[in-house]
Formats: sequence, structure tokens, C-alpha cells
Amino acid sequence: MIEDGLDLSGKDLYGIRINRQLGEVKEINFAGANLVNANFEETTFINCSFRGANLLGMHYYAYFENCDFTDAIIGGYGGEHVGRTFVVIPKNDIAKTRSYKFKDLSNLSNKGRLKGLDLSGFDLTNSYLDVKDCPLAKSTISKSCLLGMTAQQLQSTNDFHVKELLHIKFYGLDLSKMNFSFFNLTGCIFGTIRNETNISNCDFTDAIISRCNFWNAKNITLSQIKSTWNYKTGNMAGVKLPKELQEQLDKERNEKKGSK
Repeated sequence: MIEDGLDLSGKDLYGIRINRQLGEVKEINFAGANLVNANFEETTFINCSFRGANLLGMHYYAYFENCDFTDAIIGGYGGEHVGRTFVVIPKNDIAKTRSYKFKDLSNLSNKGRLKGLDLSGFDLTNSYLDVKDCPLAKSTISKSCLLGMTAQQLQSTNDFHVKELLHIKFYGLDLSKMNFSFFNLTGCIFGTIRNETNISNCDFTDAIISRCNFWNAKNITLSQIKSTWNYKTGNMAGVKLPKELQEQLDKERNEKKGSK
């Protein structure tokens, strides 16, 4: 049982489960503690110290108010849990962490707004972050979901420069007129039901779209799909298209078979 005001500094608390379910934990000293894979289950931490603590793998809806994250190591559960389990750490506290100092926010699912925080050169792999107005020059963003990202921010990333945007969730973005020609876009998701992504006039010439999901891509056209490497080489298995486009491709395929 975790009680308010406890001194747990330096303790090995690997995998600890703190279950307050929408309740609060106050004034606990976790400084230097091992909190790897901690399960915080909808708990709000108030006036707690995480100075120098290891919080890699923390998960399940944790909120932090007036807490000390100086030199803490932070990172989420990662994998399939990205965007499904999150924490809310204020951007000023994130900037104090050791992870920020070493430019590594990989696997972090944080729903607090990071507006304006400099993320240039960061490893943002497998992260879920609101990056509105955040510099992203030379950052690494594979497997990420970066809310509020503009086309200009995307173009500044390392992944864009090497033409490999792998398994990225493009939710609610305006990517119109982007040049994805010869890019590897394997596993990317272009939008959700509530957050469509605009790909109007995007150039997909010879792009690899294996296992891409275009179900909620706004303004997608059949000509865009036909320009891709996958269509030209007959490797469309696993590519998810809007119903009307898939029906058009199926009709054309059947007509070709019937003409033989």
C-alpha cells in the first residue's frame, strides 16, 4: 500500500503497481528509485519527487502535477501500446529529465502539449507526442504518432531525408502536395475515422506502400495508387484502401482476367 508522504528514494520498485483509479498520491519521494515498468493505473501524482528515478516502461494513464523530474529517465511501454496507454508530464518537466538532455524520448506516450519544445536531433521512435511548433530537424520518427506535425516539420526529419518513413501514424495532418516519390512508406497509417489526413496531390510515384492503411486518407485517388511500386509490381496484398478504390481495382483486375 502506497501512502502519502512516504520516502521511497533509491528503492527497487520494478514493476510496482500503484492503483488509485482517478485518485491522488501526494508528496512521495521516489528520488533515484527503480520504477521500470511501473503500472500507475489512472493515478495523479502531486508534489512528488522523481529526481534521478528510472521510469522507463511506465504505463497506464498517469498524471503529474508539481513533481520534480530533474535527471529522471522517462519512456513508455512502447510497441502496440503506443497511444493506448499514456502519461501526462508538463513540457517544462520533460525538459529537466536526463532523457531530454540525451535527446531520447523514444517509446514515450505523453499527452501533455510540448508546444515549442526543441526536439531537434531527438530519437522519437515509437513515441506518441503533440509536437505543435516543436523544431524536429534531424529527428528520428519511425513508428511514431506525432500530433500537430506540419509538412515542414516532417520534411526536416532524418527519416524524410533518407526517404524512409516506416510505420508512422499520420493522424489528422495536412500532407497535401508532399513528394513521396521513391519513399519507403511501409506500414504507415494515413488518418483515423475522426482524424483524416489530407494527401491531396501527393506524389507517390514508385513509393513502397506495403501494409499501408489508406482507409481514412482524404482526397486519395486511384492514379496515386497506380503510380506506386506495389501496384506496378503486383504487390498490393496488405494495402488497405477505401472501399470505392478497392472496388475499382478489383473490377479492373476481373476485366483483365475476362479478356484473356
